Amino acid sequence: MVQKLTRALLTFALVVGALIVAPNSATAAGTCAGTRIDTITHRSSVTDNVVAHTGIYKLSNTRYCVRSLKYGVLNGTQTWMNLKVYETLGRTTVDLLDEDYGHFYEYAGPLTVTVSSSDRCVAFGLDMKNRGGSYIVDSDDVYGPFC
Repeated sequence: MVQKLTRALLTFALVVGALIVAPNSATAAGTCAGTRIDTITHRSSVTDNVVAHTGIYKLSNTRYCVRSLKYGVLNGTQTWMNLKVYETLGRTTVDLLDEDYGHFYEYAGPLTVTVSSSDRCVAFGLDMKNRGGSYIVDSDDVYGPFC
């Protein structure tokens, strides 16, 4: 029991640390540079367990980076993910800027996008499915805007 709790706490610390500490360069695979605006936690629609965290980073007045990192038992297993990043004007979604989808072991993204002007922001949606095709996370909700 103590070993499971210790392992769970260590895994949580590593995931949160990976989202909080952004490298100085976007050249490292799977990372975003820039200033972290927010981190969103995603829970399974089936079990209510935390299954992913999405980090949103601001690179400049018009450039953003978004990455979803799998968490817990799903990290390291093949899971279908679809990360979509949208341009917004206020709370209105204007355009789909980019998406990353497929069967991933660790993360979807990073997606580096440019909005059309400095008064625009980004929002994102994340879908995740298990091997049987059932939704783990269904992004009927779009999270944002993030500026």
